Amino acid sequence: MSASIRVSPVPIAPVDTVGAGDAGAAGYLSERCAGSDATTRLRTAAVAGAYACLHPGGWQGGIRRSELASAGSADPVSR
Repeated sequence: MSASIRVSPVPIAPVDTVGAGDAGAAGYLSERCAGSDATTRLRTAAVAGAYACLHPGGWQGGIRRSELASAGSADPVSR
């Protein structure tokens, strides 16, 4: 028997979805390398994928680790 883990999506108004999957995989793997639990890995993957959609192109919207804590807040993102 396996368990399911769900995380909420990050509400955004996407500009371009190119790179979202790569960013999500990178977020997941970075947390895995850090030894984080599965829920944290999936949450970071969701946030990284969402933030990649806020800018045109494949890498311009990458999120910094220092920005993860405030991701998904009601405050608008500005860079």
